[in-house]
Amino acid sequence: MTGDDRGPILGAVRTTLLLLAVTVFAACADPACNSSETAQGPTPEELRDFLELPFTDQEGRPMRLCDLAGQAVLLSYVYTSCPIQTMCPLTTKKMAQIQAALPEELEGQVALVSITLDPERDPPEALKGYGEFYGADFASWSFLTAGEDAIRASASCCNVTYSFEDNGMIGHNMNLVILAPDGQIAHEYPGIDWKVPSVIATLRKLLAASPRQS
Repeated sequence: MTGDDRGPILGAVRTTLLLLAVTVFAACADPACNSSETAQGPTPEELRDFLELPFTDQEGRPMRLCDLAGQAVLLSYVYTSCPIQTMCPLTTKKMAQIQAALPEELEGQVALVSITLDPERDPPEALKGYGEFYGADFASWSFLTAGEDAIRASASCCNVTYSFEDNGMIGHNMNLVILAPDGQIAHEYPGIDWKVPSVIATLRKLLAASPRQS
């Protein structure tokens, strides 16, 4: 093939690649690509049901999120056998750092909650061992399990989606959620790149703006 023969072919290839690039760019420029902008919050009815869902903590005691009314709640979804160090283990490690770094003026005003996505393999005793491994202070950090329906409904309210894989792993997104003292979803941190000082600053600001409940 001569250089003259290759010219039209190369031109066609370049045109095709350009069209593909434009198509991909247009798709990712669509606001629908940004989950943090398009995520729908729960309705008032869904939020009420979410706060009333029945859970069991690491000691085997019944618990509902509405039991934490009056406190800011830092909420994550994990599972204890997660093998990906940049997912559940990192989230739990950073939550432990937050608990340890909370300033004195926020003591008693912040509750941490980790809800398992794997109730079949994460009974209360497994959750307790998991919390102990990360140095959790159970006085203000609860590790919760429930029936599959309750966990899925809860996760949905917090914009967490998940599915069970054939290899035993759970595919899911990470989303750290802060509940205001009145139970409203006040802030979300998608992914795992959030910083501990930033979350503590958000908690402090949220509590300063919320009237103290007796």
